Amino acid sequence: MINMALPEVDNRIRSRNTKDGIRRALKEGHYPYGMPPKGYSKDNSAVKTPLLVPNEGAPLIGEAFELFSTGLYKATCSRPDRKAKARYGRFKAD
Repeated sequence: MINMALPEVDNRIRSRNTKDGIRRALKEGHYPYGMPPKGYSKDNSAVKTPLLVPNEGAPLIGEAFELFSTGLYKATCSRPDRKAKARYGRFKAD
């Protein structure tokens, strides 16, 4: 019975270490994930993982959040239609 529990414990430890490493990287300003969020670019000059740097789209994203905070717009107004999504999360060109 103990032999069956050891791999589960090992997986939990690995999972915890992975989550802690990702959190630590995020606190240090590194971005360990694939694509950066809209309005940011990856700066690959960092030693570890890329840092996020605002790009030319950052002011537009900030303006969108400010407009949303006024209460005149709903979140559904800014969201594209989910049925228009093509494969891999990209939208079809009309």
